[in-house]
Amino acid sequence: PILAVQNIDDVYPLPMDFIQSNHQIFMLKVQGESMIDAGILNGDYIIVEQRSTAENGEIVVALIGDEATVKTFYKEEDHIRLQPQNSSMAPILV
Repeated sequence: PILAVQNIDDVYPLPMDFIQSNHQIFMLKVQGESMIDAGILNGDYIIVEQRSTAENGEIVVALIGDEATVKTFYKEEDHIRLQPQNSSMAPILV
């Protein structure tokens, strides 16, 4: 997880076809190696659409307290599992 603070480093133009809805779009810089098996590497930039829901198997940016984490989302019987795509890391259960 990384500290989730509003930290605007720069503004980047995006092609309009990147924006498929009226949701807010963010670009975040990845820190860490929890998603390397999904091809998301330390230092990569990801484009994220803000939504209030997610489907099982989707990659999400989740806020846990004041930290953001990129993981694969699974809603299970009595909790949500945020699964890293790195076999050496444990899931986060919330």
